[in-house]
Amino acid sequence: MTSVTPTDAWDFYLENRGSKLAGRKTDESRWQLHVDPYVGDVPFPEIRAMNILRWRRKLETKGLSPQTVKHCMGLLRRVARFASKWDYYTGPIPHFELPTVHNTRTRILSPGEGKVLLDELSRRSRLWHNICLFALNTGLRANEIFTLRKFNISSDLEFVYIIDQRPGISKTVSRALPLNASAQGVAQQYLAEGKGQALFQYPNDRSISAVSSSFERAVRACRFNIGVKDRLQRVVFHTLRHTFASRLVQNGVSLQIVCDLLGHKSLKTTMRYAKLDMSQTQGAVRLLDHI
Repeated sequence: MTSVTPTDAWDFYLENRGSKLAGRKTDESRWQLHVDPYVGDVPFPEIRAMNILRWRRKLETKGLSPQTVKHCMGLLRRVARFASKWDYYTGPIPHFELPTVHNTRTRILSPGEGKVLLDELSRRSRLWHNICLFALNTGLRANEIFTLRKFNISSDLEFVYIIDQRPGISKTVSRALPLNASAQGVAQQYLAEGKGQALFQYPNDRSISAVSSSFERAVRACRFNIGVKDRLQRVVFHTLRHTFASRLVQNGVSLQIVCDLLGHKSLKTTMRYAKLDMSQTQGAVRLLDHI
């Protein structure tokens, strides 16, 4: 089939791959907003590299972040390759030059800033104060925290077990994260609360699926982002994870251990924190004094 359009391929993709997709709702939203209106009805053989480049520029002029543009382009490429793999579309696939994304956040909270934020949250929301305290002491991602169940906490409160939630994969423990006294205190409170199985949940056992506006209002009240135009330097929920990792490195914890605690697949990702561990580099150079 050489007259297949991206819309045809998308329908084929959802029909045959949809039930196994992680983030399906996000993909559907990106497709409907940023892919289908621009190239959905154009047969693949008529889509040239220049058409892809022009589409990319249109997405950029809409004010989308480079990461979002990359996700949209990657989604179309993935759909096209899937259609080609299963012979639904047998023609050429256009060239995709995805944008380079620099999305490494470097903003962390100092101990003083962390206290200010937690104090502000305590006045606004007990739940979000405790979620943020737990995040600062475990380094867990937002989605990992939101999907925690009470059975993920060991009976002795020593560990939280992170379960691999990817579709099509049997639920297995991907890592066991030790809990310090602060995280244990939070976990102990919520193990005894609520009738549902979620560790953290709103009143009436409503699940949490996104960062609350309570957190965002607290950050505004703390004035952390006043005058900060670079989105990578702004304080967001993910800043708590970076703060956790940075504090460990600054106190001499090896990058390999930090990598394991964060659940990074590669030490390369953890290397962003290497510059924070000045003690090891200073010690290495001082060895020259004795040579």
